[in-house]
Amino acid sequence: MSEGQHTPGPWSFKRAKFAVDGEFDFGVSALFDGKPLCIAEAFARAASDVRPDAYANARLIAAAPEMLVALQLYNATYASTQSHPTAAQEAACINAVRAAIAQATGESP
Repeated sequence: MSEGQHTPGPWSFKRAKFAVDGEFDFGVSALFDGKPLCIAEAFARAASDVRPDAYANARLIAAAPEMLVALQLYNATYASTQSHPTAAQEAACINAVRAAIAQATGESP
């Protein structure tokens, strides 16, 4: 089985009423030809029922591309050095990881 490529980031999310089922859920979107297209959905139930876990799930899904970049940077930095990375390499890794965590959790890095 060949590996496919994921949809490039950045991804965003917002709560909206979906035409398929009429429910207010969180849609995770990416840009295609400059227009947002829903690539994932976190179910939130009815318009009056804002489930905190649905919001957190959508935020986490939307952060996936940045988390992947941070992990790839971390892996490349530490796998490519036989000794310890430079201070600049280590700082770049830490900053990328903190930014990805902040996006996934909604907190400041």
